[in-house]
Amino acid sequence: MGRLEQMMFTVAPALLKFVGQDVAKPMRLNAARGALPLPPKDLVTVVFALSRDPDPEVQNVARENILKIPNAVLKSVLSDQNTHPLILDFFARNLAQDSELQELITLNRATDDETIAFQASLTNKRLVDIISNNQIRLLRSTEIVDALAENPLTSPAMLDRIIKFLELEAKRAPAKPAQAGAGEGIEVEIEEVKEELEQPSLEEGLDTVTLEGEEVENAWAKLSYHPELLTDKQYASQKEQEEDEANLSQKIGKMKVSEKIKLALVGNLQARSLLIRDSNKLVATAVLKSPRITDSEIEAVSKSRSVSEDVIRQIAHSKEWTRNYQVKVNLVNNSKTPVGDAIKFLNYLRDKDLGQVAKSKNVPQPVVTAARKLLQTRQESSHSKH
Repeated sequence: MGRLEQMMFTVAPALLKFVGQDVAKPMRLNAARGALPLPPKDLVTVVFALSRDPDPEVQNVARENILKIPNAVLKSVLSDQNTHPLILDFFARNLAQDSELQELITLNRATDDETIAFQASLTNKRLVDIISNNQIRLLRSTEIVDALAENPLTSPAMLDRIIKFLELEAKRAPAKPAQAGAGEGIEVEIEEVKEELEQPSLEEGLDTVTLEGEEVENAWAKLSYHPELLTDKQYASQKEQEEDEANLSQKIGKMKVSEKIKLALVGNLQARSLLIRDSNKLVATAVLKSPRITDSEIEAVSKSRSVSEDVIRQIAHSKEWTRNYQVKVNLVNNSKTPVGDAIKFLNYLRDKDLGQVAKSKNVPQPVVTAARKLLQTRQESSHSKH
């Protein structure tokens, strides 16, 4: 059960004369129609309270009329930080997705994270942009990140911002077993990290962090995993490895996006090898941010055609990883590498590798053509010197 379901809603004593159970039904119906000379906040509170009335008729009349309240009246209510979270949630779920009022709810600090997670799933580009930039909520609620990660309107740039922020989760002390019975999960603790500009100060072992001068509950610190997902393994046989990977794949398949993201940052080699191929871009690219990822893994990934173009693009745009000659060769030969990047790396290839690209049937034709021209230029230059 979520926080909103457990939340109590009460009205001020002065408004009980309109909504109390001892108030005559005709009077409650009149109030449910919004036909009361009350200030905007009191009017919305009364009609909302009656939308929860035990009497179905009163409830239906109130629900029908609350959405007919003029926007001019609702604006002041939905932007008021003293408005009850349940009222804000009601309007978030019942107003049109593109309503101008939705943004007021998103920007209201009183709005519950559960409501923001719902809004993060809406096809409203403006809301998605606002939410993806709210670091406090991203740290406080993994559900919001889950929703953003599944929303097609969350652009690659937004996803990258989210990952860069959550990357701090990877900068931690080694994982330790939780203070629990054997076989139970582990709690991954956080070491202190000093970052510049609007980055949270994460202190080891704390469930709250300081962000923008505010103490914020760190929901990510509560995500824990079984030790087998964190410790690299050695296998006695190929069969044992395949069985373990199948078992691991099932476990990961049941995880939420946020759980996969954190595992991508702190998990073992086996977890990373599966998560790098995850269909969700935010999960797959998070693997590249893991402090545990090795050069040999990057070499293997740069060669793979089973990972997404986003993963290949990030490797291609990394100065650190593309210092590796074999990574450059792999990227040129990988059909998922952006053509412009592949052609750029041709200049660094030795003649032997360049010749193989020039004959390849597995890379885009523009890359093959560019390789042939470059090889010819080199050959002509070499002959002219002799």
